[in-house]
Amino acid sequence: MTTPKIIHFLWLDFNNKKDGVIDNKLKFFVDRIIMLHENYEINFINKWNDCIKSINDFNLNNEYDWILDVLNNTNIGAAHKSDILRFFYLYKKGGIWVDASTFLLNPFDSLLEQNGEGFTCFYVPYKMCQSWMIKPLSTLYDLISINDYIKLSNELCSNLNNKYNDYLFIPENYFCISQINHIIPFNILNMFKIYYQGNDMSTKELVNISRNNYIYQLFLKIFDTDSGILKSIKEQLDTIYKDKRDIFLNDIFDGGYLFNYIMMYIVISDYLYDNNIKKYDFIENSNRQKYINEKENKNKLINSICDKDNCKDLLYKVDDKKIILLSASYNRLNKWNDNLNKRISWEDTIAGDIIFNNNDEEDIIQSLTEIDISQLKFGSWTRNSEIIDKLMVVFKNKKGGKKITNKKKEQVKKGVKKEVKKGVKKEVKKEVKKEVKKEVKKEVKKEVKKGVKKGVKKEKN
Repeated sequence: MTTPKIIHFLWLDFNNKKDGVIDNKLKFFVDRIIMLHENYEINFINKWNDCIKSINDFNLNNEYDWILDVLNNTNIGAAHKSDILRFFYLYKKGGIWVDASTFLLNPFDSLLEQNGEGFTCFYVPYKMCQSWMIKPLSTLYDLISINDYIKLSNELCSNLNNKYNDYLFIPENYFCISQINHIIPFNILNMFKIYYQGNDMSTKELVNISRNNYIYQLFLKIFDTDSGILKSIKEQLDTIYKDKRDIFLNDIFDGGYLFNYIMMYIVISDYLYDNNIKKYDFIENSNRQKYINEKENKNKLINSICDKDNCKDLLYKVDDKKIILLSASYNRLNKWNDNLNKRISWEDTIAGDIIFNNNDEEDIIQSLTEIDISQLKFGSWTRNSEIIDKLMVVFKNKKGGKKITNKKKEQVKKGVKKEVKKGVKKEVKKEVKKEVKKEVKKEVKKEVKKGVKKGVKKEKN
């Protein structure tokens, strides 16, 4: 069974329980996703009532009442509601989840085929993700260079504990592919259910307190509390801040939405651990590797971002199924710069240089595809970047599907030449046959005439 050809993406006004209003930039992204996938089912969730109905369609034994409760609770943030829905749709319908603020260069066909009956998502090195979730560290992200930030994260963040130290990744959730009824989205949904049903969500303050406590519990589950920053946090919490736990945890975690990444990590790692799978294969990508090798001495970010094979895609095999982890580090490498304003504008970044210096749609697709970039993700703080305006000018989203790149044109040309050659050969063969037939006919006639003459002569004698 292959993964269903269905794409899910969402834009709702969760705060007001209304339909989502998309601006021109989001419409541009959405239209392109649809245009590139004419043979896919598109599940664009932007009507509030349709969203509620789609949950009720599967809610035969009230097993998803808890999701409806979360959606109707205005104390819970939009990002957290979206996280639940992505795994609900992936579990019940299978297919691809992509955030609506993603610009696609190419269709998802090859990734869907590669996924087979498995589960695919992006991953980031575990210490990098840990640093994003700890407020005192994450605030440094915009103040120091990327190289220094990575170095600091590696020095200060805690190691994984004994159970998890074979799984050195943290998954991300903005792009996922899943077979229908797969165990991974099912178990993630179940973790959400236990969390939301087991905590008081009656005020925003209580939601924040419960989330910070939950993040801390997840950290204690997977990280080594005798190493790095977590050791210090635990010591302070157990002594100095014992009576001010909620205030202290709020200063450390600040209700971060990334806790879903840790949930994903626990579910995927436990699945691999329970199946005694510790080793993975690298998914070969010669274009990407060639590019990294060529640029590593010229681009100072490559060595730190791609350190320890962090820019390679990983494949874990579990019987005939698989878990595929795509490198988010490599994707980020192409849009990162040490200057905050340039990170927002994408100026002087690998992808930005290709797009800003080119006015041809085909050449942009070809240049980015050649370095193995197939999608560009825009977060909330880059959603108004001027690079989107440039993309909107170059890519017109004309109906009729995919644009053919120059490379493809050359292949088509070659193919046409081949066919013409074939055709010419065919025609020559036809003509030769014709001529041979003519000659044979002539000869037969000649011989018949001869025979008749001979026969007449015989008769006369």
